Amino acid sequence: MPVNYIVLAIPVFVVLIALELVITRALAGSLFIAVSLVALGGLFERKRWAPPLEAARLLALGAFLLAGCDSDRASRPYSEFLVAVDRETFVLRATDPETIRLATENFRGRNSMFPIGPLRPGDGGFNAPWSWHFDPERVRMTEIAIEVCDGRPSYVQEHLQDFQNGYCPWSARVVAVR
Repeated sequence: MPVNYIVLAIPVFVVLIALELVITRALAGSLFIAVSLVALGGLFERKRWAPPLEAARLLALGAFLLAGCDSDRASRPYSEFLVAVDRETFVLRATDPETIRLATENFRGRNSMFPIGPLRPGDGGFNAPWSWHFDPERVRMTEIAIEVCDGRPSYVQEHLQDFQNGYCPWSARVVAVR
C-alpha cells in the first residue's frame, strides 16, 4: 500500500506554522528551508512523493506570508516605549512618526533625547500604575527643556496639577519598545 506523503507533510507544516506564530521565526524558518530542500530534491529526482510535499510547502509559505502581514505592531497607529527615569519607569505612547523614530533611536543609543509634552489624567490604558500619561498625539522628543518640567514619575504623581501643561524628564531613556 503506497504511503500518502501529503498526509505526512501537512502535520509538518502545521507544526512549522505553530512555531512561526508562537515560538520563533528563526527556528520555523530553518525547518521550512530544510523541508523545502527535501521537496525540491524530490522534484528534481522525479520522486512520486515530491509534488504533494511541494504543494504543502507552497501552502505553508502562503501561511507564513499571511502571518507576517498580520503584525499587531505594524498595524497600530501608535508605538509604545518603556521609559526609565532614574529607577522608575513609565510607558510612553506616541502617534507622531518623527517622535516614534526619535524614541526608537534613543532606545538604540543613537541620541540622548527625552520626551516632552502635556500630560492627561488617567493611565490611558497603558501607563499603569501612574494616574497620568503623555498625550500620545502631542508628545515629542527633545534635547533641551526648562528645568521646571523635569522630575521623576513618582514626583509627577504627587504633583500632577503642576505638570498638566508639560512634563520633560531630562534623565529619561527609552529602555524597551513594546
